[in-house]
Amino acid sequence: MKLLVIGDKCTDVFVYGSVDRICPEAPVPVLKSDKQTDNPGMAGNVYVNINKINKSFFKEKFDTELISNSNQIYKTRYVDEKSNQMLLRVDGHDYSDERFDPSMLNENYDAIVVADYDKGFLSEEDLQLISEVAPYTFIDTKKNFGDWILGYSFIKINEKEWNETSDWEKVDEIKDKCIVTLGSEGARIGDRIIPIVHPVEVRDLSGAGDTFMSAFSLWYLDKVETTDYVEELIDSSIRFANQMASRVVSHQGVTTP
Repeated sequence: MKLLVIGDKCTDVFVYGSVDRICPEAPVPVLKSDKQTDNPGMAGNVYVNINKINKSFFKEKFDTELISNSNQIYKTRYVDEKSNQMLLRVDGHDYSDERFDPSMLNENYDAIVVADYDKGFLSEEDLQLISEVAPYTFIDTKKNFGDWILGYSFIKINEKEWNETSDWEKVDEIKDKCIVTLGSEGARIGDRIIPIVHPVEVRDLSGAGDTFMSAFSLWYLDKVETTDYVEELIDSSIRFANQMASRVVSHQGVTTP
């Protein structure tokens, strides 16, 4: 099955260290850095998660490709390792100078996963086009919804974003395909809440939404052609996504299941 991931990507940088004193020049903690990790972020993290989950759970059934910006956006987080408290995040080059070229869609894709962080790579017109070129389309977007969202198979959104969207005039047209993540309570679609079966201690939420999106898409695509019970499939896909997201929030930094 040919699967495309498309969207803005960045590099997630975590600088870990210890805080033993307050700066004498200003009332801020002094971080003595000990180590640094660099990971693909945003659409890059979705791509990494899909490949990891594909290999671990689906016997590499999916042939995955990434279309994204080549110039790098950086998110650097400074973290006290003992408490796991983030002291500061510094974003560098926080906008993509590169734009999506529709001619990049030169393959026949079975499904497309869109991770649109609204950094400039994808326009609303691009998103409209993408929704029309594959049988199954999944999107997580930071843009305000417009008519271009209506063609997507599923929309992943967090509770805060949903509350800000709920007064959109066409919200009833997407309610039954909007998956609203609820943190420790699981996720909701329509009037159904799918809880997390085995809650874990949360250490870091970074990248959890990317993992959820990746896991939901793969589970759904793996089984959709062989079942007549779509509602049950959606619920089981959310349960699997909850499980995978729970794995990553129990670790420091941006990780994969």
